[in-house]
Amino acid sequence: RNYGNKILKQRGGMDSESLSQALEYLGSSGVVLSVEKKACLQTSLVLACRDNKFHHIKFWGVIKGIQKDYYITQGIKKDEIRDRTTLYSQDCMDWKLLPSVDDELRVKSSLIQGRFTGDPDYVAEHKVTKRLGEGEGSEENTTTVEMKE
Repeated sequence: RNYGNKILKQRGGMDSESLSQALEYLGSSGVVLSVEKKACLQTSLVLACRDNKFHHIKFWGVIKGIQKDYYITQGIKKDEIRDRTTLYSQDCMDWKLLPSVDDELRVKSSLIQGRFTGDPDYVAEHKVTKRLGEGEGSEENTTTVEMKE
């Protein structure tokens, strides 16, 4: 336990005290983690920082899903602006890369409505209907926009 805190402090990231404080702030907004989840999170962030060779790591918070939640963290290498990697976990142990957002994904995400399910393989759909032409001769063109959660 002390070894992990030492790594985080050497790399300039959050130490156990600031993580605990951040989790307390989350608690004020209704998000409360069990003692087990907090311990898991604290340990796995140290390992994620080390394994990914991050300079430091920041815990962003929790996205609540219907079935499962997403825990979000961001690892930062030497360049604070360009070297950021965002990771997610559903069990506070196994961290996976969150895909980067491009313009197409931004547009799709603005169309999709509803809550997160907590299943990263779930594909949300939204139908976009456009009317081509006017009056009786007009036609409807329906396009389905799909996006993985």
